[in-house]
Amino acid sequence: MAVQPRMPCYKQGIRLNDAGMVKQFVRARRSGIYFRVLEQGVLQVGDAITLLEPSAHAVTVQQVVDNFWLPDKDAAQVRAILAVPVLPAFWQRAFREIQAAL
Repeated sequence: MAVQPRMPCYKQGIRLNDAGMVKQFVRARRSGIYFRVLEQGVLQVGDAITLLEPSAHAVTVQQVVDNFWLPDKDAAQVRAILAVPVLPAFWQRAFREIQAAL
């Protein structure tokens, strides 16, 4: 289950000796995704990941990233993001602040 974006952080910039790395990821819209493991197993390079069931929530990970990083926030998307019951605490706080600023 995809649960949240994996946001680039300053450590990538340090590792790659490029202070602008985070901004490059944001501009390229290339966050990663954290998945919740529901059943332990082995996943190897080249294995397929198959969608078994679509989310009951009309929110994509990309919408979370865009509404967090990009300057133009979509109020309807922010409300939809906050309505996701499994939204991790960090994202709840961040989007409550974004919503208050809209």
